[in-house]
Amino acid sequence: MLGRREPWWIELLSGAVAVSWALHVAVSIYSLDTVPAYRAVARFLPADVWAAVGIVGGTFQVAATVCDRAKVRAAAAYAMGVFWLVLADGIRASLPSSPTVMLFVGFAAANAIAAFHALAARQ
Repeated sequence: MLGRREPWWIELLSGAVAVSWALHVAVSIYSLDTVPAYRAVARFLPADVWAAVGIVGGTFQVAATVCDRAKVRAAAAYAMGVFWLVLADGIRASLPSSPTVMLFVGFAAANAIAAFHALAARQ
């Protein structure tokens, strides 16, 4: 059962935002190459791959949080933390003063805390 002191809400929010961001990237009429903040990200992987990773990863994180298994939640939080950190670093390389960098780093940090908490709380 999801506890009061567990950061389950940030895991759900992170997964939902990842799916929303990925759907926006998938259906956007603009290529990631044309958006200044995402130029470095687009050089790393094509937009279709980013969209697929975001949709699958976000859905996995939401399902893992609802499933409430400690190791599965920790794995999902770790994977999505890496996803958000790679995106934040790519945006930082293209547009260092973007507030999106802080948002994505915040999601990465929250997922790291959630991963450690999920592993430590259920030992």
